[in-house]
Amino acid sequence: MKQKSPRTIFSTVFPDHTGLAALIGIAILLGFSSGVMAQIVTDNFDSGVLDTSASGWQERNVLQPLGGYVNDSFVANGTGKAFRIQRGSADMSALGVPQAYGTGRAWLFRTNDYTDFYVAMDLVNWNDETNQAIVLLARGSGFDDTLQPGYPPGLGTVNGYVCNYDNKQDGTGSGDRRGGEFQINVVNSESPSTLAAAEVTLIPGHTYRQVFKGVGSTLTGQLYDIEDLSKPIVTIVADDASFTSGKSGIVTFHRDDDVHPNRTDMTVDNYYSGVADPNAAIAPAIKHPLSGVPVVVTRTPTNRFTNFHPASSGVSFNAQTFTSDQINASATKLYLNGVDVSTSLTPFPANGASASFTTTAGTLNSNTVYSARIELQDTTGTLRSTNTFWFDTFTDSYLTNAPVRTVECEEYNYSNGVYQLDPIPVSGYDVNGSLVNGNGVGYVDLVGTPEIDYHDNGTSPDNGWNDFRSLDYVSTLQGNREDIEDSLHPPPTTPPWADPNRPNDNQRQKYIVAGVKEYEVGGRTEAGEWLNYTRVFANTNYYVYLRCGSFGAQPVKLDKVTSSPSAAGQTTAPLGAFYIPNQLMRLNYQYQPLMAAGSTAVVNLAGTSTIRLTMGGTPSKDNRLLSLNYLLFVPTSAALTASVVLESASIVSGPYANALGASVDESTKTITVPMSGAIQFYRLRSDSAFTITSTKISGGNVILTYN
Repeated sequence: MKQKSPRTIFSTVFPDHTGLAALIGIAILLGFSSGVMAQIVTDNFDSGVLDTSASGWQERNVLQPLGGYVNDSFVANGTGKAFRIQRGSADMSALGVPQAYGTGRAWLFRTNDYTDFYVAMDLVNWNDETNQAIVLLARGSGFDDTLQPGYPPGLGTVNGYVCNYDNKQDGTGSGDRRGGEFQINVVNSESPSTLAAAEVTLIPGHTYRQVFKGVGSTLTGQLYDIEDLSKPIVTIVADDASFTSGKSGIVTFHRDDDVHPNRTDMTVDNYYSGVADPNAAIAPAIKHPLSGVPVVVTRTPTNRFTNFHPASSGVSFNAQTFTSDQINASATKLYLNGVDVSTSLTPFPANGASASFTTTAGTLNSNTVYSARIELQDTTGTLRSTNTFWFDTFTDSYLTNAPVRTVECEEYNYSNGVYQLDPIPVSGYDVNGSLVNGNGVGYVDLVGTPEIDYHDNGTSPDNGWNDFRSLDYVSTLQGNREDIEDSLHPPPTTPPWADPNRPNDNQRQKYIVAGVKEYEVGGRTEAGEWLNYTRVFANTNYYVYLRCGSFGAQPVKLDKVTSSPSAAGQTTAPLGAFYIPNQLMRLNYQYQPLMAAGSTAVVNLAGTSTIRLTMGGTPSKDNRLLSLNYLLFVPTSAALTASVVLESASIVSGPYANALGASVDESTKTITVPMSGAIQFYRLRSDSAFTITSTKISGGNVILTYN
């Protein structure tokens, strides 16, 4: 059995479905033959040859003789191969050829017809710069070689269903924000309509498994990370009875009809199609696409992103191979925050096709944030898998006991720097629509002053996105406004407090008692926007975390306001930044630590202090990526982090490292560092807001000033 190392490239996703029309070309595809065949079709592409026999793959491409290019290739994927499909086209409008033929695209399908169906493939790689749809096909019909064999079908003849990941849902223009979308579409006479959609961002460097299945009129699309097959990243469901049977396969399609040359470039592996779900007995888990590879099927904590996991529960998991292959139990590894804690799994179970593991008591520390990784292998050492997940062991009560501090992201200042003293009461609307507190008790519907309490790129309240501060421009939502719109998650039609599709991923006790869903800043954040928070802090050092959801990587700065928070033109000093990674969807929340000088920041905010959160990134490109829940200040005995760090290098291009022996005097804004070498280049660390203003040499030292 060959082991293929996971690797993949992909992108991001958005809720706007305007790019859907570009899927028209997808529909120009498959044939239909009478009778429904229930056989299973698999292809791992390791042969390096595409079977194009009568019962094998049927491929339809752009009009190659009229300026397009077509390239199929088999590329290395671990010890096996994957199938790379590249398509492109020149503008053929001058030749009188319809643009639908000129768009870069290709369809591969098998001759099998299915009524109920299950079709899946691995997404191994694709060019993330081009705007393309990566598609699974089902119940397709209407194919006709009207021009000549191997060419596209006749226009307006194809029907069926497509489950597609669009890596550039909002396009590739200079003003288009990043992202893509996972969709199910029904195609009628080559005209697609969205039945279900989800905002998802797939991370370059990973492999994902895309699944599309149909039972009667129920259609389901799923995405799995190969590093967590215990549960899908997202599931979308649609109900449609337009088509009852047809062919399944793979499509690549360029979504920019007016951009030339149109290009697609994607690599897939481990194709499967059949009449029934082969993983129904272990749902929501699925088997590894390569037979015999051991995978985690169930796990505690269950969710991939878990809040308030009890430290006493430890980590436990069950792994299976689903074949006669044996798990090498003693080779199993568990890493927590990069540290090998595999001995906590002892005594190891016996080798077998199934094995269960549990950490010993005391493995987890209370009130700690964890990144976890499980590594499995079979007894030959050739079949391996990795399972990754994130959790914390904070307790609700810990967050409410001083000097621990939480600052709710929606509770920013109002009325020119006014703030409330802790404990700030819960305010908002309960599940019956009744106002809880309010009118100055809590922050609900208090009006912030633009450019003093907050800066927002909008110029008016964003109706439907301002549940908590209804007169402000800031987007404040009650519950998690779903990143999914499908038959189980319809668009909002009721107030947020009455909407069953607005849950919290983890509701804290004070909100449960008040009967109020938690609020957050989210959905419409944009680069450059900021929010001020004034609070009274204990005289202690803190680690700072931002609890947030994201479907794209984006930095968020934390500064201390050093002038009056009640007047415009405020000055600030940097405390650090939260480097928020892509967490796949805004529904996935993690604590991200404040970083400064390349390590976890330690701050002291004794007394009354005003802090500012500023969304980083590139305007337009980094819009709508974040949902911000709260800031958490955790006391620590660690020393304060220097706000200014000098780096040096012998050549201007670097690499730069911390300058040895540098002494910083923050009161005079000077840095003294011993001379080193004939030529030395200096800079302040890139996450600092300060800049060097002058340099001089004195007594064997370099003296720098900054502001």
